[in-house]
Amino acid sequence: MSQPKPKKINRSLLKKFALPEADERCDKESRGQVLIIGGKPGMTGAVLLAAEAALRAGCGKVSVACPLSMREAVSAAIPEAYVAGPDEEDKYFAKAAATLIGPGLDPSPTLHHKVARLAADAEGVLILDAGAIAGLSRIKKTRAQIVITPHAGEMAKLTGLKREDIEERAGEVSVQVAKQYQITVVLKGADTHLVTPEGRQFYFEGSNPGLGVSGSGDVLAGLMVGLSARGAEPLAAALWSVFTHAQAGEVLRKEAGGIGFLARELPAHCPAILNSGGKHAHG
Repeated sequence: MSQPKPKKINRSLLKKFALPEADERCDKESRGQVLIIGGKPGMTGAVLLAAEAALRAGCGKVSVACPLSMREAVSAAIPEAYVAGPDEEDKYFAKAAATLIGPGLDPSPTLHHKVARLAADAEGVLILDAGAIAGLSRIKKTRAQIVITPHAGEMAKLTGLKREDIEERAGEVSVQVAKQYQITVVLKGADTHLVTPEGRQFYFEGSNPGLGVSGSGDVLAGLMVGLSARGAEPLAAALWSVFTHAQAGEVLRKEAGGIGFLARELPAHCPAILNSGGKHAHG
């Protein structure tokens, strides 16, 4: 049986995936709490970018669990977030509507054990990024709705395939992984491939090389966890995040004239795109 044709991610498609609305009576409690677990000395920026993007996506609260040596720097850079020490991680995980694990972290047995342990207790949305992605294979049981956000190299480590094979068969591999693990896959690249656990396929045609910059993926993951905490289903959160991230890049490309803009400039443009239902997007 042939696979359904992938659907293009654009404003027309997004009309079918409405985001939770924020009326005049909603408050930070009703818009959900995010936990971001990540960062290491020398990679503080990853959690900062993800945390700001989550807040720009409209979630109510953000907590960041990172090494104690980073705590003061993260708190000063994102005063809106609570910065938890490692001993507080489980407490804030229990409160979170959506959790992002991995920004700024390398793959390791310790990290992958943590992914499996948290997944066993999770009931909300769990997004795995960067070094946490390979921990997917360690998960034995979970009630969480899991999303992974790999680039081709990270997908190669998860599957055992060569990076070149991933790039040549991105859609096919994404479908295989999504079905095998019953997760949502967002495979990043020049074109982004998004696949649901049931095998529904979507894609975004990239045309902005400026988004190929350090920290860009952390912003994308932050948008996803923020929208998920607000109550968006994983598919809607992923679709809107891919689209909003790309359109924020288009705004910056028009200003900069091409490459050279920074990942930290993306989040500020996201609320206008999200709050207008994508109508303020370019292209």
